[in-house]
Amino acid sequence: MTFGDLKTNAGLKSLDEFLADNSYIEGFQPSQADTTVFQALKSPPSAEFPHALRWYNHIKSFGNGITRIGRTYGFRFKKYRIQIKSIFDCQKYEKKAYRNEIK
Repeated sequence: MTFGDLKTNAGLKSLDEFLADNSYIEGFQPSQADTTVFQALKSPPSAEFPHALRWYNHIKSFGNGITRIGRTYGFRFKKYRIQIKSIFDCQKYEKKAYRNEIK
């Protein structure tokens, strides 16, 4: 998906129209595409683009974790290697490991 130059109103309008029907740039969870578009914006869209502003604030809420979104992480829990495909999975497995639920 391309939105044009996100520094122009035309690019922001294209992004806003896309996000009117989509929560993320690709798929149903944050991805590397969201990170790329977020970093391209440099600042929050104006209230003139409510869907883009909603998305921007949501992605911004990940804080420093924004750079890890969409990457695959591998952690060793006891004898097993688990491939974790999102930051949400990472948090889930960290909690299970803490509670010794992964054997």
